[in-house]
Amino acid sequence: MPTKIPPQKIEDCKRIYLKHKGRNYSLIEKEMRELGYATFSARCLSHTRSRRYFREGWIKRFGWDKLLDKKQWKNIDLRRIRQGFPAFLKKSMPNWKWAWDYQELIYTALDRIVNGHSTRLMIFLPPRHGKSELVTIRYSAWRFEIDPTLRIIIGSYNQKLANRFSRRIREIVRTRSTSEKFNRSRRQQAAFALNKQKTAVDEWETTAGGGVKAVGAGAGVTGFGANLIIIDDPIKGRAEAESKNNRERVWDWFNDDIHTRLEPGGAIILIQTRWHEDDLAGRLQKEMKDGGEHWDIVSLPALAEENDPLDRSEGQALCPARFTRRALLATKR
Repeated sequence: MPTKIPPQKIEDCKRIYLKHKGRNYSLIEKEMRELGYATFSARCLSHTRSRRYFREGWIKRFGWDKLLDKKQWKNIDLRRIRQGFPAFLKKSMPNWKWAWDYQELIYTALDRIVNGHSTRLMIFLPPRHGKSELVTIRYSAWRFEIDPTLRIIIGSYNQKLANRFSRRIREIVRTRSTSEKFNRSRRQQAAFALNKQKTAVDEWETTAGGGVKAVGAGAGVTGFGANLIIIDDPIKGRAEAESKNNRERVWDWFNDDIHTRLEPGGAIILIQTRWHEDDLAGRLQKEMKDGGEHWDIVSLPALAEENDPLDRSEGQALCPARFTRRALLATKR
């Protein structure tokens, strides 16, 4: 039998949910706990499915989604949200494979970000498994298709790489904004176009006021607030990660520069290969355990370990069609 939910708890959650206009689930969780619901989790707001059971989320169960003010969605292309990020990938790069098991897991995590169910996400993948192409570049481009007013900061271990990511995103936006085959209204087409007055690779804008700011780790960020921050490999590799000075530099940069640029309710995605337990991801996880910000975590090692999220057997390769177990073991030697 399902546990009966106290009516006052439902009413308090409904009030906070509507206050945040159906988004920013992490803030809803925080405010519910501040009211005294110490064990409240934002996970109860959405449906939960597994092989054994289905639990209906509170939003649908109590009809809260029907109470939202529709005006808040005026700049958002809901049709493209419903079609989803995987559909965008298949249309933009039909010759690539976008349905590996590990990619499907990442899509689920990214859905939580775009729908406001989560505002903090870590993705750990081994090198050469397409994390930058999938998330930093193509997910960012897709987000502009949904909302061209979005402002994104792209951070990486140096300015050159951050600029490269920004350039790729800009080219996808430029190509799709000038093509007639993507079936947009004139209003959407105009908003999605690039602002000709601001097209530099390290900072460019859409005509709707959205845009991208690219920054290397350690560099300051001024005059640019972001709704979404994507940090892709803040440390270059194992050699740099072994340096405590480098780890301190990245930590200070994240807290003093990057995090201060985030708009209220904005999201942060950290994508990296784990080189050291005391790296940026490690410190953020430690903070989380000590009561800090909650992060969703997708951790997919090259060779499966115990309790693998994809139910791989121990030692099984993440994407054997591209990198076999033997090949992965050879790179460790």
